[in-house]
Amino acid sequence: MEGFVQRYLDTVADGSADDVAALYAEDATLEDPVGGGMRIEPIEVMSFNGDGQITSMKAYWGPQNITQL
Repeated sequence: MEGFVQRYLDTVADGSADDVAALYAEDATLEDPVGGGMRIEPIEVMSFNGDGQITSMKAYWGPQNITQL
């Protein structure tokens, strides 16, 4: 089991979204956070290039931006 967990951690750190998705069974479930939903309302700061594409994005948030649903 330890090897599977390490593979997950390595893939999350260095893999693509598709690589992470491939670690899950087709019928897997995910609950994060456990116990119910929450709303996170960050302050997002974005930069754009001349074509209107995002070149950088930073999301700032902390406990004051989280509401338990």
